[in-house]
Amino acid sequence: YIIIISLILFITYSQIDFLNKLLGNITDFEKANLYNVCNSVFCRKYSYQIFLTIFYNTHQIDFLTIFFQIFLYVLSCFHLKDTLIKIKINISITHVLLLFLLVNPKLIKYYFGPEEEAIYIPMLILYSSTLINFIYTNKLKYLYQINFLTMLLIFTRTSAIPLLLFYFYFNYKYFKNLKKIKFLLVFIMLATL
Repeated sequence: YIIIISLILFITYSQIDFLNKLLGNITDFEKANLYNVCNSVFCRKYSYQIFLTIFYNTHQIDFLTIFFQIFLYVLSCFHLKDTLIKIKINISITHVLLLFLLVNPKLIKYYFGPEEEAIYIPMLILYSSTLINFIYTNKLKYLYQINFLTMLLIFTRTSAIPLLLFYFYFNYKYFKNLKKIKFLLVFIMLATL
């Protein structure tokens, strides 16, 4: 059903003129300088460049890249919905949140072009649901997922650096010894390059 919803979002926002206009100005994949990591305005982080290399530069088809970006977004939204239902949040509120996330043109816009946000927002949603799972269950597997997602988010956007506060707090609280997490500090330093 996630693939079907992804296809519905792709078709409705790309084929229905009214919805397409809600997305605003979208940079085309052909017009974007995808191979240039740094230009005069900003530097693109390496994780999105790797994503583009895998999903766009290998086949040069916009449809597949856009669909996969939408699919990641829908998958992360449903993961958040399942997490909220699992912790017994009202199902109606959860579905309204899911609907808001899925039909919001301000969020959907990023998935139709070569934007870092196309993978940053789904990872942030996954991070949120994993954080909720960890807070409610206190299981080590969720802490490892938080650590991994923190590194991925920092590799994608440096604006994720404040998430390191959660990272250090939960690791210190769980392990009670910062020596056990020193090896992860190397990833933090590499991610901020």
